[in-house]
Amino acid sequence: IFSDLLALPNATEKLRSVPNFSVCGQATSEVLARRLRECFPASCMSVGFRQTESSGPVTCGSVDVVGSFPGTVGIPSPLAESRIVGAAGEILPPQQVGEIEARGPSVMKGYWNDEKATREAFRDGWLRTGDLGRFDEHGLLYIADRAKDMVISAGENIYCAEVERV
Repeated sequence: IFSDLLALPNATEKLRSVPNFSVCGQATSEVLARRLRECFPASCMSVGFRQTESSGPVTCGSVDVVGSFPGTVGIPSPLAESRIVGAAGEILPPQQVGEIEARGPSVMKGYWNDEKATREAFRDGWLRTGDLGRFDEHGLLYIADRAKDMVISAGENIYCAEVERV
């Protein structure tokens, strides 16, 4: 959305008074983060990862963090714990891609009147987001792709988001 907004004529002048905003749909590129900082120098900007099932952010960070760590969506927020797990539910070490799971006061407890969907969405009290990501050695989260979008070819995981970036 921000890329589209910045492409509009006079966008910077029209939006300069926006006091704060957050980029949460996908990882913010270093180029977009720089453009946002240049166009909105007085705004408070943040990045994060969230979904409908977590009313608050699962991770958060400043757009300035993106300048130092391109592609990150921040660190775990105070409102939710998060972890990366393998197919069997084992916790993965930094730099290994697996499914992002979350739990905490801002994460839903289940789907209304849908026990089957609730059972499928949770593992040991953790929400299975369906998103793939990895933590780095600094505790910053990077989104790889949606689990359903990954393709396995010749034993290699190919993330559609990586292909799209190229």
